[in-house]
Amino acid sequence: MLPPGGGAAGGGAAGAAGGGIVGGAAGSTGNVGSSSAIAKGLQKLVNKLFCPPECEQLQAEIAELAGELRARFVQMTGDVNNLYCTRPVGQFSWMGHQLQYNLKQKRLQKLIEQAKAQNCPVSAEDERLANTPPPICPAR
Repeated sequence: MLPPGGGAAGGGAAGAAGGGIVGGAAGSTGNVGSSSAIAKGLQKLVNKLFCPPECEQLQAEIAELAGELRARFVQMTGDVNNLYCTRPVGQFSWMGHQLQYNLKQKRLQKLIEQAKAQNCPVSAEDERLANTPPPICPAR
């Protein structure tokens, strides 16, 4: 299972970390990146024309936090350090990663609430991510 807006670990997390909504699959040869860049540019222009000035800062914070959550989700799903089996609790543990995910998710929810209160547009992908629980175990 992938987080909303995530693609393969190499494409989705990297694309989303840059504030993109849709990441491409690792190794894909399509123009997902350029289409996403055009869409982001158009969205930024529309925001400057029609949104309050404080929206740009809120949207940047939302995009950054959403990227962090997507990356953390992919890392937990992959669990390359085998934390789920070797360190379920304690420092640098599976439970610690879940806690960090939940804290970042609550921050994202608050930022989205602020954005909506100020009539700033919020992507549906970021809203879904704000309500997607962390993985309960790796995908093995």
